[in-house]
Amino acid sequence: MNMFKISALAFLLLICQTVQPVSAQYILEMEKFEVPEDLLWTLGNDEGLDDPEERTSFFASLPESEYLRKAEAEGITLKKSISTIYVDGNNFAAESMALDEGKMTFIYLENGDIYMVMWNKKKVIKTSQEEINQMKKDATAMISQAQQNMPNMDALLSKYMTEEQKQQMQEAMNKLKGMGQGMPDQTPQEKPKVTIERPGTKRKLLGTEAELYIAKAGKKVEGIWAIDNDRALAAKFREMGENMTAAFEMEGLKEIKEWEIIPGKFPASKTTVEMGMRGGRLSVDVEYYTSIKRETPTADKFVPPGKDEGFTQGTLMDLMPGMNSAK
Repeated sequence: MNMFKISALAFLLLICQTVQPVSAQYILEMEKFEVPEDLLWTLGNDEGLDDPEERTSFFASLPESEYLRKAEAEGITLKKSISTIYVDGNNFAAESMALDEGKMTFIYLENGDIYMVMWNKKKVIKTSQEEINQMKKDATAMISQAQQNMPNMDALLSKYMTEEQKQQMQEAMNKLKGMGQGMPDQTPQEKPKVTIERPGTKRKLLGTEAELYIAKAGKKVEGIWAIDNDRALAAKFREMGENMTAAFEMEGLKEIKEWEIIPGKFPASKTTVEMGMRGGRLSVDVEYYTSIKRETPTADKFVPPGKDEGFTQGTLMDLMPGMNSAK
């Protein structure tokens, strides 16, 4: 299964956990990009930062505007993903445009129907919350079976690897085991302790004051610029986060819960910095909202295209390995 389909499946799994009844209507615009290595190198050298921990904290606290400014000054092109999110009561839709995947739309309706629209393929995948839940159960069962069939890793590590390689492999295995949390006969893996720093740094963002929070958990650091001018939006963010917890924890991925770090506030901008397993290469992802409007979306935003527009409809099976209908 290619990364496009994996991302689509992951998004569908999370949509079922995130959409909760809300009375407010919103239209939000967001941009995301991964910071290229050459831009990280330039920024780090400009600051004279050699210590890995200092570099990590610096990149996490750097506003998105600085990444954009420096990229333009250096002639570096950022591969952005641009999304528009629509919320109307219990209906939710997200339109996303990325250079490598084209346009995609995800729609979740209050009746439980879920649609994924792949515009460049003229394909609509229809599913439901019930089907997604069953798929999660099946995936959990597969992970459990795979763990039972694992070879004796301790023996393999001792025979073929150096001490450093053993440690790196063990970290990877622990993360895989963490995917089985919540299943029978599984021992939950201890997650890194989350520490929170509030340096008092503030700036204007989306026409209001934003404050910087730094959250650290293991090799991951998040710099969150929080705003508190819309309590309803903050409450919606908290509800979404709380319902996403189960899905993320099943995969052992969600150590930092932003809604707990900034209670009553909304993350208008976030930079996630993660150290590679070898303690070397950093990955830096930046996401930020460019517009938040309390506005009612038009009804057509929650209607998937059909035969009249030249689209065919498929099921989740079209995203599975060996299935060619979604290609």
